[in-house]
Amino acid sequence: MMKLTLTKSLLLFSLLFMLTTSCRKKDAPLPDNLAQFEATEQGMDAATTSVTVKIKLSSAANRDIPVTIAITNSGVEYTTHYTTTPAAT
Repeated sequence: MMKLTLTKSLLLFSLLFMLTTSCRKKDAPLPDNLAQFEATEQGMDAATTSVTVKIKLSSAANRDIPVTIAITNSGVEYTTHYTTTPAAT
C-alpha cells in the first residue's frame, strides 16, 4: 500500500513539474528595431562628388536589417544629377 502511494505521489509530482516548467515563456519577443537618419538634413556643394548617409538603429542587430528609403527629387533628376548605391528603383 505504501509503495503504491509513493509511486502515485512521485508520478503526480513529475506531472506537475513538467506542466509548470513547460508553460512558461522562454524568450520574450524583442521590440521593433527602429531606424533613423543620423542627421536631419544633409546637403552637398557643387565640388562634393559623394556623400554617405548614415542610418542608426535603435538597438544592436546580429544580422543585416533591410531598410527602405523613399527619395523625393527637388530640382534634380536621378541618374542625371545623382545616383545611389545600391541603385534606387
